[in-house]
Amino acid sequence: MPQNFVIDSKQTVAQQLESALAHIKNLEAEAQTAEELIAKSSNFEKENTDLKQEVESLKESVKAKDVEISALKAEVETVKQSVEIKTAVRAQEIMSSLGVPPIQAKPSGQHEEVKSQEDLWKEYHAITDPKAKTLFYRKHLKSK
Repeated sequence: MPQNFVIDSKQTVAQQLESALAHIKNLEAEAQTAEELIAKSSNFEKENTDLKQEVESLKESVKAKDVEISALKAEVETVKQSVEIKTAVRAQEIMSSLGVPPIQAKPSGQHEEVKSQEDLWKEYHAITDPKAKTLFYRKHLKSK
């Protein structure tokens, strides 16, 4: 920080001149330091701008990669489904070659509901046909 220069009247002219020259040299040194700091500041501003542009570029790259990842995940699911279908077809071919009749698999989520013993007996008593009642009993109640 520059200081105010004050001439001391007790000094000789030569001493005052020497003091003034020393003060000028200090001011020049401070000015040089200020110029260097301004130059560094400009470099930092440019570097900051460059880094901001790089960040934006990286954000765009991440977005593109996210889209690519989503597409690849969809492709993986498609391949999984294809493999499952091919596996099921191949299993059916093998079973057919062994003479085992094909079975009908229920789609996932459509499993038979497990009924309580009480519900089975209610259903049994609701049947009026004696043959149907006997078949129902043998299938659902006899072994329980």
